[in-house]
Amino acid sequence: MIIIATVNKRIPEEKKPQIRKIVRKGLIFLAILAGLFILTRTLGITLDDILRYTPENPFLAGLLMLAFYGLKSLTVFFPVPLLMIASGHLFSTSIALLVNFLGVLVATTIPYLLGRLHGESELSKFFSDSGTVQEIREIQTDNQTFTTYMLRMLQLPMDLVSMFLGTEHLNYVHYLIGTLTGMAPTVIATTVIGENISRPGSRYFWISFAVMAGIIVLSFFFFWKYLQKHYPEKLDLIMRRIQKK
Repeated sequence: MIIIATVNKRIPEEKKPQIRKIVRKGLIFLAILAGLFILTRTLGITLDDILRYTPENPFLAGLLMLAFYGLKSLTVFFPVPLLMIASGHLFSTSIALLVNFLGVLVATTIPYLLGRLHGESELSKFFSDSGTVQEIREIQTDNQTFTTYMLRMLQLPMDLVSMFLGTEHLNYVHYLIGTLTGMAPTVIATTVIGENISRPGSRYFWISFAVMAGIIVLSFFFFWKYLQKHYPEKLDLIMRRIQKK
């Protein structure tokens, strides 16, 4: 409480309504994750569909999950959160996180390479949503890693962002670092849900949920402080984007 009071005093009064909106967005995000957990728990048939075709051999199961991630990059109808939950359910925490981070690497690399190889002119039909593309252009900074990190943190369409940044010929290493760090809170949180899908309400579940929430809050805090220090001119744009979500 003391920490919260101290931080609250340092926030300018004119910024407090905006900060409250951000906090509400964060709570809504956590509620969506909880809802996703309840939904997959209630409608387990969807998760079972994935598990049914998963080999018992852990290595083969991991390869199949990566293949599913690759398939997702080619179709918007394959849900990434469900793959993360399935991995959390199938493997130990460390292996599930490894599979999911490798899966994110696969699912974001394929459209990135498509964009890099074909260029924006050949992929113009994928950029028909000029509003989103314009938003990406406005968010871009001279720091390729942080640009990618911001776009992932803001939950802009994953495949569209990947493909567009490929057309911009971003350095792949910078792109990859920004992608993995920006998506890390979502990957960790959803993996934890999958790990505990068979024991909801347990003590371990609530501890995991608290750790998950802490990671999300700390990630957003780092994101906001770095933005304030290095790109203050982007604050209003990012705030509008968060409020619009």
